[in-house]
Amino acid sequence: IHPADPLEKAKNRAWMEYTSPLYMGTFNLMMAKTQEDAETAQKELNSTLSGLEKAKQNNPWFNGTTFSLMDISAAPFFVRAAFFKTYCELDLLADFPHLQEWSDRLLARQSVIDSKVEGFDQMLLARMDSNESYIKNN
Repeated sequence: IHPADPLEKAKNRAWMEYTSPLYMGTFNLMMAKTQEDAETAQKELNSTLSGLEKAKQNNPWFNGTTFSLMDISAAPFFVRAAFFKTYCELDLLADFPHLQEWSDRLLARQSVIDSKVEGFDQMLLARMDSNESYIKNN
């Protein structure tokens, strides 16, 4: 699922590493107990998303027309971004049109839909409630 070209494969691996802070960032945002903590988490997310927006052009997938492991590795973040938009009225992708298009395409794939366990959103909401999440309660 990686590009065949070794240089492109290495670039994809670097981008996958670059995006790894998005997962801790969404967790920090979910668990933030204060407005200040939530704003700090969102600022950190925006920094990573800004760099990714520049790299992601107007192609269907990260590598153009070929679906790849980079697309798969980004899907969990986009699932969480959609969760925030739906349940917390927080649009993490509002300033990132290329990422929003990519997210829409990924979230429409049956494999991504099937990757979410039943009750996933409710589990996240319950976790946020138990932690008195700022963004859930404000």
